[in-house]
Amino acid sequence: MCELLGLAFNKPISPGLSFRGFRHRAGGNKHGWGLAAITPTKAQITKEPIRADQSTVSQSLRDDPTLTAPIFIGHVRLASRGEVNLQNTHPFTRRINGSDFVFAHNGTLSMEQSARPALGGPWTKIIRQMVSTSGRSHRAG
Repeated sequence: MCELLGLAFNKPISPGLSFRGFRHRAGGNKHGWGLAAITPTKAQITKEPIRADQSTVSQSLRDDPTLTAPIFIGHVRLASRGEVNLQNTHPFTRRINGSDFVFAHNGTLSMEQSARPALGGPWTKIIRQMVSTSGRSHRAG
């Protein structure tokens, strides 16, 4: 199953140590990796549909002291559905009501699933809009 990494701080930090360990979660999640560095003004997403621990790009992010942000979202993917490609690799962004949001998830989102009342609250509307703007189901694993 895919795995997620979330880091949140009150000031910008480097994900160094946490991302260094997270990259090695790729042993059981060999179908892609991604890291979003989120600041109040932008989100920088780097991702590839290959193992994180075999990626020179993820290695360079791990060792880059200039990569800082107060929030990071990481994802390593084990594909149980969907193709192994960049489009199915997380994190990803969606524009909702004029604002950009960064998402990563496990499983498959579809219109049928997002319409279930069990989710409830404002998330139902957000997921419906996210799925409809992608024009298809979004698959993580």
